[in-house]
Amino acid sequence: MLGVRIDGAMVPVEDTMWTFWNPAGNLVGARSVAYTGITAEKAMAWFMGSEREARRARRKGWEVQRVTKARWVAEGAPMLLGEEAAKTP
Repeated sequence: MLGVRIDGAMVPVEDTMWTFWNPAGNLVGARSVAYTGITAEKAMAWFMGSEREARRARRKGWEVQRVTKARWVAEGAPMLLGEEAAKTP
């Protein structure tokens, strides 16, 4: 099992999500690690469409953060989808 450290705890990689933030600090997207790859660089390239665009976005202040799926459900989904939509399975 491959794991990563998030907030001081080891978490299986498959139990994590990538969240994407624009320069204004707004959450604009999220994806399972299974779709985007293991590294932040690969996740940003997936979200932006290419490694070149990912580098450009980082220079402009875009960020990618890895979070646990539990944190995504509790905090990210309601922020991105709205409270009611986030509760729908």
